[in-house]
Amino acid sequence: MSSDSPTSTRETAPTAKVLLGPLSKTWAAKIGGLQVYNPYQHSTDRWPAAPGFTEEQLNDVPLITVHPATVPAAIGAVFLLMAGMGAQYEFYVVMRWAVTGMAIWMCVVASALKRTPWVVVFVAIALLFNPLIPVYATREFWVPFDFAGFVLFWVAGVKLRASKPAPPTG
Repeated sequence: MSSDSPTSTRETAPTAKVLLGPLSKTWAAKIGGLQVYNPYQHSTDRWPAAPGFTEEQLNDVPLITVHPATVPAAIGAVFLLMAGMGAQYEFYVVMRWAVTGMAIWMCVVASALKRTPWVVVFVAIALLFNPLIPVYATREFWVPFDFAGFVLFWVAGVKLRASKPAPPTG
């Protein structure tokens, strides 16, 4: 029997191993005792454990990749992009609160994923844009920081990802 043909590991729960073409990995998700790989839900990439899970819980189970920083990254990036394009003074007051809050949220997510460089980056962003002790400068001074912050939020939103066990389906 070849390695990519269905095999039975137990009498009560037969398994079907599915070869993932060029990835050459076998992954499966339990669906009513039969294990099937779903490329739209499961991932062959393993990232650090998502908050609430341990690395041991990720062993030998199908995984899904989650992006826990997507919401704060999108909100922070939108505010910084709008600020970089020019806005009224009142918008900048709101933008400082929003960007600082999203930077703190990103620090919490990055810390939970044990990504210290991202924590440092977002602490710096939170300090630079904080509304309690504001840094006063001209619009020309802020434009590069607005666009750099936009890029950092966007990149972190994509790069801060984690793995967690796939939920049972069926």
